[in-house]
Amino acid sequence: MGGRSNDTRYRTEIPCLLPFIGGMPDRQEDLESSIKSENLSNPEKTIPQILQTVDETDDWKVMTSIGKDFIEDYSYRPRSGIVNWSSGDNRANQNVDIEFIDDPIAGVSVKNSIDAPNLKQLGKQKHLGFKKGEDVFGLSPHYRDLYRHTVDKLFEQGHFKSKDEPYEAEVIDTRSGEKILITSNSRRERTFTKDELKDWPRSTWRKVVGRFAKEILSGTDDVFESIARDLGKDLCPILRPNVEALIKETRQELVGCLDKPYHFYCVKGRELFLVPSKNDDRWNNLSIDINSESKRFGSGIKFRCDVSVGDSTSSTTIDIWLRSNSGLFTNCMIGVQNLKHKERLWERIN
Repeated sequence: MGGRSNDTRYRTEIPCLLPFIGGMPDRQEDLESSIKSENLSNPEKTIPQILQTVDETDDWKVMTSIGKDFIEDYSYRPRSGIVNWSSGDNRANQNVDIEFIDDPIAGVSVKNSIDAPNLKQLGKQKHLGFKKGEDVFGLSPHYRDLYRHTVDKLFEQGHFKSKDEPYEAEVIDTRSGEKILITSNSRRERTFTKDELKDWPRSTWRKVVGRFAKEILSGTDDVFESIARDLGKDLCPILRPNVEALIKETRQELVGCLDKPYHFYCVKGRELFLVPSKNDDRWNNLSIDINSESKRFGSGIKFRCDVSVGDSTSSTTIDIWLRSNSGLFTNCMIGVQNLKHKERLWERIN
């Protein structure tokens, strides 16, 4: 299960799941008895997840309100009567949170807002033509400059603690107070000098450094801002051909399509869309072209793209983000965000 950071997501998904598996009870204490296990593809796993998540989010009143709205807004039911809840474990190329089993509709994607940040996660950097572990952002020498500056700041601000040389790899998370030990693959505690840490060590250690980059490198850090701008200038022209090739190969996926059509429901505003399948005829004239690039490097770089399906009334934009996976100095991941004017590409139902 996810942690507290997933509370908002699950607070919206579960109320939209319950109408498919027994209904939305008024009282939380009636939840377990109301669930019909025969409507779940994996009840042994899913029911405990639902009950645990509801207990952890502790906001039944909000969930009940969302569920009742969804019941009013959404009448479709899968032919088999069976669904699966992804609960954060969305499979590759799967956009839906509530999957319909053996049905022509793939399921429902539930978002808290129409401007929900993540339209599509295309996954790892291999889709850009790079190998696992290859430093995509390291194609610019400024990337290592940014790393070294981050290490200097970690020591300067006391995030790395040490009494003597060599420095022990102990990081203090200032938000939680947690101590994190950087270890080697053999799980032995590691000691190093400051210069050794700055010399681009293995990715495990860079990941820990990157966890604190956003916290300690603010917009008031002139050195960071200068390096970030130089890094953006370097990487955008280098990576643009890779992004253009990605667009050519995955056009329909970039506008949210799957092999099957599916429904996209926005809790705020109660808006419902039908997202056509990848094979729908409307995509015969789909055009996606890069129109602008990042001016600086944040946690990655962004390419804004113009999207249309044949005429100006269908034109809109999406953002393709290349960003670090976990921590600033780890593998590149590809995400698609901020599809504007969804009704120009998808079918608005209500």
